[in-house]
Amino acid sequence: MRTEFVCIPRPIPRSDKPDGGPINYRVTHHAKSCKKGERPVLVQHVLERNADLCI
Repeated sequence: MRTEFVCIPRPIPRSDKPDGGPINYRVTHHAKSCKKGERPVLVQHVLERNADLCI
């Protein structure tokens, strides 16, 4: 499973820029399939900016 999170600064007005506007950070988390009884391992990759406040 792979999930991408994008954190935007407040206030959250709609941006009319083609890139969507400013962001605080952008990260992905992924976990490979695990067997029954195993705990999944979550791996984080920081794609943009500083993700110190992200899990």
